[in-house]
Amino acid sequence: MNTLTLQATFCGLLHGLGKLAFRADKTAADLLAALPDTPEWAAVRGGAAAGSDAARCAAFARSLSVTADTPAAEPASSRCRPLRSIFSHLNGEHPGYSVPAARPDGALHDPVQDAPDIPAAVYRELYQELTGQLTGLQFSPAQANALLGLLESQCSALPASTAREEDRDISLYDQLKLTAALAACVSEYLQQADAFSLLDTPAELRREPAFLLYTADFSRIQRFIYTVHTEGALRSLRSRSFFLELLMEHYMDELLDGCGLTRTNIIYSGGGHCYLLLPNTAAVQQTLADWNRAFNGWLNEQFGVQLFLANGWTPCSANGLCNVPAEASPYKALFRRVNAIAEQHKQHPYDTAALRALNRVQAIPLQTFRTPRTSSLAAAPASSPKRSVTLT
Repeated sequence: MNTLTLQATFCGLLHGLGKLAFRADKTAADLLAALPDTPEWAAVRGGAAAGSDAARCAAFARSLSVTADTPAAEPASSRCRPLRSIFSHLNGEHPGYSVPAARPDGALHDPVQDAPDIPAAVYRELYQELTGQLTGLQFSPAQANALLGLLESQCSALPASTAREEDRDISLYDQLKLTAALAACVSEYLQQADAFSLLDTPAELRREPAFLLYTADFSRIQRFIYTVHTEGALRSLRSRSFFLELLMEHYMDELLDGCGLTRTNIIYSGGGHCYLLLPNTAAVQQTLADWNRAFNGWLNEQFGVQLFLANGWTPCSANGLCNVPAEASPYKALFRRVNAIAEQHKQHPYDTAALRALNRVQAIPLQTFRTPRTSSLAAAPASSPKRSVTLT
């Protein structure tokens, strides 16, 4: 993973924490000052005002993922409001259900009616904990993934915005994660095109096909899971399902590593299916093709034709991701397009090389087919000559 893209990823994860600092009566500058004093962190600590390309990529990404991004949009009278449950919009509107602030034990919270406001003391406690963690943060992709996990545990129950004109159903964690994913993609795309000047014309950059929406989906998954004919079938079903979940996580980790990205670029993963947001570069597209081919080759070696991982990707622009223009519904069309490509891969899973590999059978030693002398078949009539078979 190159330095600039990693810097852009950290900028996306950390610069949005200014909202948390504001609600704790602190400043974002104080939070970022806790980062180690090394050259790699200078672009992250300085923010967009420092003029670094990484910070500018993150600022552009934040303009896509954030509606109200300034503390002024959160008056003191509303900044402690809790996160509204997304299930408030399921099967009609159910106003009043919110998610309580996270507890120290890390337990999940069910939405409750009229949840209390999040006191400033909770934000101050989170601010202090994050400041302490940032002090020892190392500049590496592994540490970016570790920071992502920390933010998930601390910020998943905090609203991204408490502005009264907005619906508070997006968590601060989800907003930071998406901003980091967009920033990394923009960084990679602009590096390939050598076009950082596009950051000076955001409207033009929004029209650029800078992103790839990628999907992967296990095919024949039901056949693989439910082919159990032994006692303890329920345990086997659970283990096979868990195995596929781990297999998908491994696939995504290796794929993202090959693309020079972190887990911030995972949009969704579950049920043997995933969506990733990737940069639209020739190197990334080659990595997608090569890794999927290699992975399916391994599946063929281990399970024959029981499992297959179909995949597909399609380019898109920032405007498409933001559903602009809304009357054309480009966001819905984007997912329909990539799913149709993956479905086509399911219908035509094997290329010529894969078919040759599937039909290639190793020569089996002759003694495998010879009848043991102790067998009753040894008394076969002399008129029946012995035959040795070799499969080629």
